[in-house]
Amino acid sequence: MWWGKIRKTDSLENLNIGNFQEVIEQNNKSGDETVLFISDFTHLWIAKVDAVSTDRPPRAETLPVYDDEEVEIWFKITDMDLLCWESSTTKLKIAELGIKNHFYPGTDVKVLSPSTGAIRFPLIVEDRSTEHYFLKYKNKKRLTIDNPAIPKAMAGRENREKVTYTIPLKNFKKLPSLLQKQIMWAEGVFAQDMNKTATSYLRILESMLNVTLMNEIHARVKGHGEYIPLGEMYDILNYTKYHGTNIDELLKNSVHEKFWEFCKNDLRNFLHMPVNGKKLCMAVPGEQMKTEAALFVRNSMLGVGCKGIINEIIERYEEIAKLTMEEEEQKAG
Repeated sequence: MWWGKIRKTDSLENLNIGNFQEVIEQNNKSGDETVLFISDFTHLWIAKVDAVSTDRPPRAETLPVYDDEEVEIWFKITDMDLLCWESSTTKLKIAELGIKNHFYPGTDVKVLSPSTGAIRFPLIVEDRSTEHYFLKYKNKKRLTIDNPAIPKAMAGRENREKVTYTIPLKNFKKLPSLLQKQIMWAEGVFAQDMNKTATSYLRILESMLNVTLMNEIHARVKGHGEYIPLGEMYDILNYTKYHGTNIDELLKNSVHEKFWEFCKNDLRNFLHMPVNGKKLCMAVPGEQMKTEAALFVRNSMLGVGCKGIINEIIERYEEIAKLTMEEEEQKAG
């Protein structure tokens, strides 16, 4: 996975990519790891960096949030974890970082803080804790191991934090209680078995499409009302037909037309992703996937680094409800 730094203003001088490449080379020679710290000053994430580049990576290896954005530097991330999740501990950890190296001549910042000024991010810092965040786990991915910073008694709260951080509470409350529980369960087993998490999110998508898109199609195509598995759903999106009915024509000029376009384009492409020699939509519960594929499914659904498919469906369908109400008011008027 590639993580990008979006360029926000043209007034900033260009980053020197060579500096970041030099750091990685030096750390590799000395047997140290290169770590990217990411923070909103409440949470603090750490990511293991294997390479940097200014070339845009393939879309499948990054996040939709970078579409149409100018990214000035890309970091190749091979592992990641939440290090701190409260502002007090995050500030203490950030205070262990400083700037004193040849990349910034004349700059000597002993303690970083949210109020440190005149800083151009991303920057190269020294970590006085000299902690090995990823090397100590040897051949295991840190993100697959229970987070030692979070007591087991707080695991439920941790899952709620992750979900509400990505799915706004107003959206989460609009989901049926069964889907809410399925999302919380998927996050609960993530550290132990991310394959179960990924395929659980696929079943959640299947349910959401049945109660939104297929519910509308069934209302218009009489004599049919069966539950549609995800594999068959893909065929409907791909061939735009259902029991011989052309869905493009069926929903043309209706309040559901834009939602249909989203489904047959964005969701079809998502479900088309190859996994184990077949389409993602054909994955069975608990199917073993490569780590990158399982993370892509989970992050795309939940909204890690992007808006998220769950949020997209909720908000787009809410817009349909508003348009339907407006139509009914116009007819009544």
